[in-house]
Amino acid sequence: MSHPRALLGAVLTLAALAAAGCGSSSTKDDKTPVSTVTTTVAKPAAKAAAPAPAPTTAGPRPTKATYVRRADEVCREARDVSRDANTVVQKAFAANDLNRAAEAIDNYTPLFAKHVDELKALRRPADSAKVLTGLMKVMDGQVQALRDEASALRQQDDATLQQISKAQQTELQFADQLGKAYGFKVCGRAA
Repeated sequence: MSHPRALLGAVLTLAALAAAGCGSSSTKDDKTPVSTVTTTVAKPAAKAAAPAPAPTTAGPRPTKATYVRRADEVCREARDVSRDANTVVQKAFAANDLNRAAEAIDNYTPLFAKHVDELKALRRPADSAKVLTGLMKVMDGQVQALRDEASALRQQDDATLQQISKAQQTELQFADQLGKAYGFKVCGRAA
């Protein structure tokens, strides 16, 4: 893999770790909204995502404002995880160690997936299905994008890294539109 391509991989990884459907790579003191990205790269058979929990159905449905507040809190937690992950990944790329970067992605992906599952399990307000379903699909794709990216880094697969980058840019725009339209301050929002 050429050095410029490795840097492309670093940018992709940082973007992927920044999001996971919820978080941003901004500093801990920054309250900047966050982004969501995903990819359509095929899943490796051995690393297929487990089915997510269904939204909670007990009790009354929350108001939209309550849901947004709860969801944004989950996304803030994911952002904190992404900052930690970004630090490790940046160090790996600074050392030109693609395997260590891939290992960092592998280590942090379950934490991202946990937050995505928490978000998906929140009881949703009535009449929000279309927007939230779209946003949840983007987030599921992000978890898979992290897995795909780690694999592509290990294989030094420039074509796949470029494909992930292109898909992430498209999904970033889509997620930002959904997040903004729904009223999120954090989830799905571009930095």
